Amino acid sequence: MAIQWLEEDVQIPVPHTGKAWLRNGHALFSVTSHDMEKEMGISHPIHRKKLTLAINAKKDKDTQPMGKLDYLLVLRWLDDLNLPQYKDAFADARIDGRTLNFLTTDDLFYLKITNALHQASIKRGIQVLRECNFDMSRIKRRTAPNDPTSESPLTVLYWSSQRVMEWLELLDLAEYQPSLRGCGVHGGLMVLEDRFNAELLAELMSIPQSKTLLRRHLSKSFTELLGGEVIRLKRAAQAAPGFVSLSPQLKLKPVRRAFSLVRKRSKSDAVVEVPDYICPPDLKIDRTALDLSPIQLRKDSSTLSREDNCDSPSLNSLTLTTV
Repeated sequence: MAIQWLEEDVQIPVPHTGKAWLRNGHALFSVTSHDMEKEMGISHPIHRKKLTLAINAKKDKDTQPMGKLDYLLVLRWLDDLNLPQYKDAFADARIDGRTLNFLTTDDLFYLKITNALHQASIKRGIQVLRECNFDMSRIKRRTAPNDPTSESPLTVLYWSSQRVMEWLELLDLAEYQPSLRGCGVHGGLMVLEDRFNAELLAELMSIPQSKTLLRRHLSKSFTELLGGEVIRLKRAAQAAPGFVSLSPQLKLKPVRRAFSLVRKRSKSDAVVEVPDYICPPDLKIDRTALDLSPIQLRKDSSTLSREDNCDSPSLNSLTLTTV
C-alpha cells in the first residue's frame, strides 16, 4: 500500500532499494529525511520535501485544494506565467500544488532560477493561486463574450500571460510581443509586484527609448488598466529607502548563512531554521485598491494622468518622428 501510494499519489520515483526497504517492514509515515536519502535512495531534495509534505498532510487528514494540483497542472501553470523554460526542471522535481505553496528561495536556486524577475513572477503567481484557492479555472487565459467591457485590477490579477498578450494587441503593440516570451509577465505580477511598472514592461518589450509616444501610450494604458491607486502604491514603494528596482538582467545569488539568526526562547527550546519561502504564507492581498468600480477606476486614472501631465513635457513638444 505504501509503495502504491508513493507511485500514484505522491508521484515521485523511488529506486528498487527504497521499495525493498519499505517491504522489509519499515513504516513510511515515520521516515526521516535521512531515511529518505540513505535508505530509500531519494537523492532529489525537492522529492524529499514533497514526500515530507505529503506524509504530514496524510497524517493530518489535510484536504486543502492545493493537494489536488498535481505536477502536470503545475507545468500548465508555468505556461500561464510565461515561464515555459523551467518546465523540464519542475517536471523533474515533480512539483505539485502543495510543494509549490511551500517553495523556498533555496529551492528556486536548486532549480537554477536565478533571474530576479522570474522569481518575482513565481512569487506573485503563487499568491494568485492562494487567492483563488488553487482553482486554476479562475485563471483568465482568453476573453469571453460575457466578459465586462471594463476591467478592474481585481480581474487583471487573474490574467495569464496569454491574456496580457491580447491586451497588448488591443493597444496595437503586437509587433513587440515576441520580446516578452519567457519573461514571466502575467496579471498577478503586473498588479501585485511593486517593482513592476510601465517602464519595465516597455524595456521587456524592447520598445526603443526613441519611441517616446509609443512608450507614453503604453504607460497611460498601463495606468488605466491597473488604476491610479495601484500605481500610487507602486510609486510609494519605489520611493522608499533601500528600494531595489527590477531589471530584465538582474540575477540573484544564494545567501551563505554563517550562523542562524533564529533565537531560542529558552535553554530548553530547539533552534529551528525558519524557511525563506519565495511566497511567505502570511503574504496577503490588499483588495482595497483592487476592487474598484469601472467609474471609480476611470476617475482615479484620469486624476493620476492629469498629475503626471503637470510634471511631464507636453505631447505637443514631441515630434512624430519618434514613433
